[in-house]
Amino acid sequence: MKTVITILVLMLASGISFAQETAGYDELMQKSRRARTTSTIMVATGPVIAAGGIGTLIYGLLQNEMSEPEYIYDGSGNVTVIPAKKYTTEIVAGAAAAAVGIAVALSSIAFSNKAYN
Repeated sequence: MKTVITILVLMLASGISFAQETAGYDELMQKSRRARTTSTIMVATGPVIAAGGIGTLIYGLLQNEMSEPEYIYDGSGNVTVIPAKKYTTEIVAGAAAAAVGIAVALSSIAFSNKAYN
């Protein structure tokens, strides 16, 4: 327990010491350009990821509804039913990708504000 507290105190002290640095105009402008570039990239890629996720989600839902079981008949007339394929992987992956895409697009707001400041 003492070691954990010691590590936390050292991390806090080092974080405070780094926060005390003063930056020059050129360094601030460089950080602003980086933040603006990051914001632009996130704004561009977020909706693309979300659109791909929504497309995958719709594909999985449609295929899940349209899939039918397969019936196999043997020589004596007995039937073997192979159940319809489930598309849950596509549905879950599509929903996750849509959520990630929206989160990426929304998180670009923080970088845009940082670039403005």
